[in-house]
Amino acid sequence: MSHGCPEHLKVSNYLYTLSLSYSIQGKYSKAEQYLQRALQIRAMHLKFTDPDLLECMQRLAEIYSRQKKHAEADKLFQ
Repeated sequence: MSHGCPEHLKVSNYLYTLSLSYSIQGKYSKAEQYLQRALQIRAMHLKFTDPDLLECMQRLAEIYSRQKKHAEADKLFQ
C-alpha cells in the first residue's frame, strides 16, 4: 500500500456514501460517477479479495443494472 492510503480510503468511503444518497434518490447516473471513483481508489489500495472493494464492485454493478447497462454490470462479475 502507498503512503497516505488511510486518507485515500476515507475519501473512497465518502464517495461511496454520496453514491448511496444519489441512488436512493433515483439519480443513478450521479451515483455511478461517485461509485466509479470510489472503486478506482479502492482498487489502487486494497487487495482484490477485500470486502470493501468487492462491496463497491457489487454496488456499481447494481447501479449499472438499474440503468440497463447490463454489459458493464457483467464485466464487474467476471
